[in-house]
Amino acid sequence: YAHKVGEPNRLGLVYLNRGDLYMKKQDFKHALEDCEVALEYAEASNNDDRRARILQTIGSVNFYQQQYPKALDYYTKALVLYEQLGNDRMAAIVYNNNGNIYKRLKDFQKAEQSFLKAILLGQELDDKVNLSMYHGNIADVYLEENQISKAEKAANQALQYARDIDIITQEGISLEIIARVLLKKGEWSNAIEKAEQAKAIAVENEDINTVIN
Repeated sequence: YAHKVGEPNRLGLVYLNRGDLYMKKQDFKHALEDCEVALEYAEASNNDDRRARILQTIGSVNFYQQQYPKALDYYTKALVLYEQLGNDRMAAIVYNNNGNIYKRLKDFQKAEQSFLKAILLGQELDDKVNLSMYHGNIADVYLEENQISKAEKAANQALQYARDIDIITQEGISLEIIARVLLKKGEWSNAIEKAEQAKAIAVENEDINTVIN
């Protein structure tokens, strides 16, 4: 229908949505192709919010392919647009994405800075859904830097947010981080208890990324 109408805004959304689906199926070639077409339509219709979302998706495609410099470039372009538009929620998500890249690049100082920006925006918006994730991510960074007390505080905050809004998978992820903090502290029995709780949640929800082997 969109093709028959020939309306750039609607056509762009069709391609963006399909690009997202291809990305989730890990068909990165077709994801990028659709995103490039979507970007052309977004520019033709002067839709900056759509442009930002497309650039963010392209960044994520590159992230999943471990092409981190390219991912950062696209995320940064998306972030500029989100900040110009005053879309703080999406800006926070992109800061979090940048933090994940820096964490993988072992640039923990920049990772911490990015996650802190995401947390600040999330707190202003009271975005508890994402705040749990942001605190969990910065806890990981603190663990890498051996800042155990900061890691423990952030991980417990992540767990509290997850429980406040009853997001069970995020609760499991938070418990797994807390288990690693406790291991660092030498609290073996408490660490095992939290790890088992995390594993039970992961198995129940089939979240293979959280299962502790």
